[in-house]
Amino acid sequence: MFQQVAQSHLPVIAAVNGLAVAGGFELMLACDLVVAASSARAGCGHARYGLLTGVGGATRLVRAVGPTVAKYLAFTGDLLTAEALASYRLVNEVVSDECFEQRVDELSQRIAASSSRGIALMKQMIGDAQDQSLAAALRMEYDLVGLHAASPDVQAGIGAFRARTTPDFVGLGRDHE
Repeated sequence: MFQQVAQSHLPVIAAVNGLAVAGGFELMLACDLVVAASSARAGCGHARYGLLTGVGGATRLVRAVGPTVAKYLAFTGDLLTAEALASYRLVNEVVSDECFEQRVDELSQRIAASSSRGIALMKQMIGDAQDQSLAAALRMEYDLVGLHAASPDVQAGIGAFRARTTPDFVGLGRDHE
């Protein structure tokens, strides 16, 4: 399931409100964006119970924060505050508890208003760029941009920009959304 979350063509937002420990932390790492309530706490936690990450947590963690921080978080099992998670770049945004649900909804709606086809391709480009050389990632990006240029969403976006209106995107279609 965690790999399905990470590989979904749609962006997945982790809304962390409370604790995200062990599997919850690994799920958070599999998501594209993370919004945390100011009172949230999260961490690996496995070491405290003699467990190992089992669904990609160690791999995603080291890619997100580097080996020094990943080892610290994995070895200690410490639960970090939302602010500390943000300082390690594991959280995109920390929001007050009172505004948390509203902010997650706003972010979701803002992304949903974009071209689902364009967002899916950007997600693919960013994900693939992590695993490839710069030259290979740039070639792939150029190829995808070329293919996407003929998309109805590009035409709708350019037309709306010129007319100063809101674009009406076709996106991926209902069978993919």
